[in-house]
Amino acid sequence: YGFACFGECDESDLITNDGAEVGDLLFLTKPLGAGSITTGVKRDVAKKIDVDSAVAGMIRLNDTAARAMKAAEVKAATDITGFGLIGHAFNIARASNVELRFSASAIPLYDGALDLAKQGVISGASSRGRDIYGPNATINADVPQELADICFDAETSGGLLVCVHPDNVDAFSGSLGAHDLFVQIGEVVAGSSRVSLV
Repeated sequence: YGFACFGECDESDLITNDGAEVGDLLFLTKPLGAGSITTGVKRDVAKKIDVDSAVAGMIRLNDTAARAMKAAEVKAATDITGFGLIGHAFNIARASNVELRFSASAIPLYDGALDLAKQGVISGASSRGRDIYGPNATINADVPQELADICFDAETSGGLLVCVHPDNVDAFSGSLGAHDLFVQIGEVVAGSSRVSLV
């Protein structure tokens, strides 16, 4: 099912996807791979310990990470949900007219997700994401196929992708909750509406 929540806030409190600037550092606040884990549950091939870990991540709110963004005066961010990491990153890149460059080796994953993806256990959203966003993404040849598949795949209750000015990294990390990830996965570079995974 689907639903929408409405509320009010001061416009000065809004953090949109059009404020990324060259030099910003990219942080992710939850691991990726929920698509593989949940698909693994449907196919009865996921390990219970991995499922339990992913569920714990999915039920955790983004509230402390959102407060950390305010403390760090973040101007651009997005959640990582139905469009996957690359799809949501592209929305920032397009709105801000920049390139978001990710380091494949830095991307955090839920336990078991990569092994499942190697077996072809990914959701249908991964191929749809590749079809839609692939033309605007550069995937280095040495990036494992299964990792790229996860980066295109949808996330259930994913974390936040946050563009942090280098001067404000300490304020961001110091305000995160105990269970929020503090993982730099890339940076904003000069470019035009592109995402790269290197």
